[in-house]
Amino acid sequence: MNGQNAHDPNNYAWIGSISGPGAYTNTLVNDASFYVFDTAKLSPQWELNGGLRFEHYDIQRGRLQNNSDFINYQTGVVYKPQSNGSIYVTYSSSSNPSGEYADGSNSGYGGIDAATVNLDPEHNDLYEIGTKWDLFAGRLSLTGAIFRIDKTNMRISEPGETEQVLEGAQRVEGIEIGFQGSITPEWRVYGGYTRLNSEIVEAASNAQNTVGKDMPMVARDSFNIFTTYDLTRDLTVGIGATFRDQIYANATNTRWIDDYWRFDAMASYQLTESVGLRLNIQNLTDQTYYDNIYRSGGYASIAPGRVAWLTTDVKF
Repeated sequence: MNGQNAHDPNNYAWIGSISGPGAYTNTLVNDASFYVFDTAKLSPQWELNGGLRFEHYDIQRGRLQNNSDFINYQTGVVYKPQSNGSIYVTYSSSSNPSGEYADGSNSGYGGIDAATVNLDPEHNDLYEIGTKWDLFAGRLSLTGAIFRIDKTNMRISEPGETEQVLEGAQRVEGIEIGFQGSITPEWRVYGGYTRLNSEIVEAASNAQNTVGKDMPMVARDSFNIFTTYDLTRDLTVGIGATFRDQIYANATNTRWIDDYWRFDAMASYQLTESVGLRLNIQNLTDQTYYDNIYRSGGYASIAPGRVAWLTTDVKF
């Protein structure tokens, strides 16, 4: 994909030289971790939880080797104002060591090479406030959360430097809403909505035009809903819809794939108490859309067309 939009590419642009496979290289990864987690009930309304995780990550690719030791934390408070509802606040951290994908071909995306072999892990912080409520005698369950994720010590390449440095930063702020319940004893609905506002906070000195842009591979809006109905005691049918907003391939936000809607359906029939059949149809309208894009924007992946599969469930 060499145009801006995957649906309107430039089919005649030169992509550069084409090379064959490189030299064969072995990659060895050893990962060991230890963690503890506990929840303390202070009262019927209040709970306190916390955890700690120590991890040792070692990767060796040819003559290159990186050893990383890091500690991450999680802590939270849960308040239950009513027996059918709760409110929580939580913080957690995580790390991305060099070579996390055991790949040497693309160091900027988690691989390891001479530019990243000496780097410490990237660091992530998650802050979240959420709630969950069961309403109408348990017929409806609602969840909601507001959160922020900060990535610091991010790997970036500075002009003239042979090794990458940990000076980048990114941020995602979002909300998430989920629901599931029964409109009638036979009619059930499930769904959710997510809004993500992403931002490149700090970038390399030669990429300052990316600061403030959306992060690659992050959709701003996504939504799904699915509903099922029991036509008889043994026969159930369902239909649903999924929406995903456009995503950018690069940090300058000049290459992207469009948003899309996808519709799915299902039907299940219980032959006996122990044997059931289920038919699922994905992409019911056989729409052509792209579900993934390479981060440079070089190419995009076309999602499968209409797909149907029949499964059998047997209980012993």
